Amino acid sequence: DLLTKVNSKIDETGGGSGVKNQKTLLKASDLKDFKSITAITFKGGELSVLDGDSKRAATITTEGKLKKSFDTDKTTGKYITADKAFIYVLGDSIAQIDKGTAKSTTIVKSAKGSSIDLFGSNIYILNEKDVEKYRAPAYEKASYFTDTPSFSSTPVSMTICGPVYVLEQSGKIQKFSKGKVEGFDIKGLLSPIGDAGQIYTDTDYANIYILDGSHERLVVISTSGDFVTQYEWNEFKDANSFS
Repeated sequence: DLLTKVNSKIDETGGGSGVKNQKTLLKASDLKDFKSITAITFKGGELSVLDGDSKRAATITTEGKLKKSFDTDKTTGKYITADKAFIYVLGDSIAQIDKGTAKSTTIVKSAKGSSIDLFGSNIYILNEKDVEKYRAPAYEKASYFTDTPSFSSTPVSMTICGPVYVLEQSGKIQKFSKGKVEGFDIKGLLSPIGDAGQIYTDTDYANIYILDGSHERLVVISTSGDFVTQYEWNEFKDANSFS
């Protein structure tokens, strides 16, 4: 039929394809003291998961098995990031969890935001229309921006791979280097990103990944903004975190 032919042509031109061979890697019920999984990250080279309400975090093997479980030192976290040595949890404060010793420490007593990421030893928080930089080891707060940025809509997600990429509610992405805005446009995308998406990349990634739940897809673009592909799956609409 016509719909089948259109979808086939989209696949041929790199417009995207459906997700295939997906499987359930892990459920909250597989983890002791976890009631839900509220956020995940693969930063630091391994999967880390968070149950913010239960104030628990854990590292997971590639087979979906528990490696180690941690408490979040009273931080009721919503967002998570990590490096090879530590997990960082953002809620109403910032907790640092040592993966080796399992010691959890509140390193910032008062914080808020909608994304957390790392670059080097410093922590970055997207807080409304500012990106706050917490410089180690004292973690004193300062704005990352050297000039006041101009956002056309509310920033909803952020990721760092050297440059800082901020996704706005409108689907627009802005790129910043050393605190200054750089020109950035998505080229070749067949339909714009919907509202309330999430964005993710890492220092050794060639691409940027955008979870567009309102359109049930995962969009892949290069770090220069060129459309690469997209993956479609109806479960994306219910995803609250991805990595």
